[in-house]
This record gives sequence, structure tokens and C-alpha cells, in this order.
Amino acid sequence: MSAKVLITCQKDYIMAIKMENGEIIDFFALPYDDAVNNVYIGKVENVRNKQCFVRYDADRKNGILEIKKNASYKSGDYIRCQVKREEQGEKGAVLGAKITLPGRYAIFVEGIEGYKFSNKLDKRQRAEIMQKLPPPNGRGYIIKSAAMQADEAAIREEINCLNEKYEKINSVDCSRIKCIYKEDIFEKTIRELSASDLEIIADKKDINIKGADYYDGIKPLIDYYGLRGQILALFERKVKLKSGAELVIEETEAMTVIDVNAKACAYGNHFAINLEAAAEIIRQINLRNIGGFILIDFITHKKFKELYNQIKILLKNDKEKSQMKAIEEYSIIAINRKKRYNTFSALLYDKCGLCHAGKTEKKAYKCQKICEEILNIYAEKPFKNILATVSDTLYDEFIASAQFYLKRLPKKVKIYAETSACADYVLSVLDDKKESERGVLIGR
Repeated sequence: MSAKVLITCQKDYIMAIKMENGEIIDFFALPYDDAVNNVYIGKVENVRNKQCFVRYDADRKNGILEIKKNASYKSGDYIRCQVKREEQGEKGAVLGAKITLPGRYAIFVEGIEGYKFSNKLDKRQRAEIMQKLPPPNGRGYIIKSAAMQADEAAIREEINCLNEKYEKINSVDCSRIKCIYKEDIFEKTIRELSASDLEIIADKKDINIKGADYYDGIKPLIDYYGLRGQILALFERKVKLKSGAELVIEETEAMTVIDVNAKACAYGNHFAINLEAAAEIIRQINLRNIGGFILIDFITHKKFKELYNQIKILLKNDKEKSQMKAIEEYSIIAINRKKRYNTFSALLYDKCGLCHAGKTEKKAYKCQKICEEILNIYAEKPFKNILATVSDTLYDEFIASAQFYLKRLPKKVKIYAETSACADYVLSVLDDKKESERGVLIGR
């Protein structure tokens, strides 16, 4: 079965899944208000330790702009800046003064001239691609490896499009705080998954993706394709390996620690277990979008250099840049992976307010799951009325979620909601008209 991409539009975020033969091979999720690659006019609030603290959006923390050589800023200056990495926890977004505009085949880079090439392309491939490129005309671009498979017309069209975007950005006067360029979230999603040539199925009609097919079933798209279990597994601390060993993944704000645990392993070939673990670790890092400093504690064995080289090969196919170092005497490998977006887990979970170590589901995610359960119940056995009894703390969020997610149900189906002082929620299918008078009817 050929690979396909599923795009599901939730109330607060978009989720995209690349799957093949029923298995998730790539995954990407973003909130609709994601700011990476957006360009703003910001105001410098403070300058300290070769860093500017810039107010660029009233609803966001001040961003941090590193002051490069020959640049000079002072408080009160209005500057053009681009979000390079989303804000995380208490840290503001990382900003850049030079504009980069990514496309599928090329990246426009302000401040350079001519063409540079991805390190994945060899000398022969670079020469072949050069024949397809238009004159740079004083502009600068990094050509990506995807350009090898593209025809000349597609590459030239994209470069013209990137030039037009830059010209619009460059023409804006820097006189007040505002967003002057917002990258289309669907365009960003397709690019991140390298999915423009694949079959795309979306659960929203008015989606800005050329050639996407529309899924109009009652069941949530991920349940229709049987992927819910694999998605939920991305939030688990422990990942089981075929050998019986397991990975223990601990994410903190400062770093991610991954331990290879072989206590329950069926056999004692530590090198084979480490190789299996290495492949799964790189897969998990990619699917979970783990960035920053990653510390991996492997099982001690003699062939550590071979393991190190294997991980190096695996990282070549990673979409994010990374650096790697080994601490051989302790069988530890440290990876510093570029971090641009927050993890999928951060979209759906908050840090536990009691222990500050674990995590708890956000209200919006809890209510999304309740609505998806209602859709699955109806898909299995249609009903006339259903009552959702939800806790006081979830009630308002559930009403908003139901109005969004339950539009898929036929109009004749009535959904009622009431509050409860105890349980998170209880769903009751009601066919009796008197019973249906309980709760508030939710308009859709």
C-alpha cells in the first residue's frame, strides 16, 4: 500500500499523519496560532547581554533577538523580526533579524547572494540542479535535496513565489507593532511532511491544499484508519521493543533523557538490543518532535563505536539538524537537535500542578476525546439523543467543543449537556423523550 497523508483539523490545532501499511511513519501537529516563520514589526523593550527583548505580539511573551556583529539596537526601536523558534514554557520565542522563507525545493535567505546547496546533494547532483535554476539576480537561496526530483518549471515557479513574498515583506514600513507575514499552516504542514506528491485525505472541506480528498464520515479520521492507539502511544513514558527491552523517555524543560532498559529482555546480545533501540529512539524523536538536548543511556558493551556510527547514519534522514557526541566510558550518546516547534505533548497536556513532574490533560483535549467518543458511539449504533454529564470544570469547554466536533452528526440528533460535581464525564444514550428533557440542548 502506498503512503498517504491524513490531515485532521481539530478545534485548536491541525494534526497531520503520514502512514504506510497501517503504520505511522511521520507525524506533525501545530496550533493554529503557531508563529514559526511569521514576520513581525516589533518594538525593542530592553537590551541586555548582547540580546534584545522585543515586544512583537500583544498576546505573546517578549521574544529574544541575539545581537549580531555590526548591529546596534536601543530601547524604543521598531525592528523587523522573524520567529525562528516558538516560545516554550516561560521562555519567549527566539527571533531572527534576517528573513528566511522556506519552500519545498528552496529556501530564500536574506543577506546572501547566489545558490547554496543542501549537504545531502553531491557534486554531480548540484551541477544537474543548477541547469534548472533561474539567475539569482542578487538574491540568495539554499537548494534542498527535494529539488532533484522536481522539474525546471516547478523550481522556477517556487523561486518566483518566494521572491514575491519577500518583496511584500520588505515594502512594509517599520512604524508600529504588527504581523506583516503569516505562513499558511496547511502549506507549512505539507512541507514539513514532504507530502506534496502523496495522496492527501482531510476531514475539512475548505482546506488550502491542492488535490486533497475530503473525508465526510462520522468516525474521527484517525479511528477510521485505526491509528488512535499509535497516536496515544506517543504520550507514553515507556516504549516496548520487539526484543523485550524498553525505552524510558523522560522529557523536562531543560533536556530529554532516554534510557535503554533490558531487564525484561529475552536474550542477552546487548549490541543487537542497542541497535534496535537506536532505530526506535530516532523514530520516537522524530514522531514526538523532541528537540534541544537529548541524553541517551545505552546498555554497556564493547562495540560502542559501531553503535555511534549507526546512529549517525540514522540521523542523516532526520528533517531537523543535529549534533552528536559520545561519552564512551558510560555508553552515553548526547544529541543536540534543532528545536523549532513545541512537542505534540505540549499541545494537549499541562504540567501537573501538584507534583510539577507529571502531566495532566488540558480541558480542551479532554472535551475533544468526549466528543470523539460520541462520534464513535453513533458510528457503531446510531441514536436519537445523547446526554453528556460533565464535571463543572469541563462544562463550558465541552459546550464549545461539542459545537465544533459534533457537526458531523445528522441535524436530527440531539445532544444534551448537564454538570456534575464529581466524575469527569458520563455519556448516556437517551431514546425516551422524558429523559431527553435533562440538561441543556446544545445548538450546532
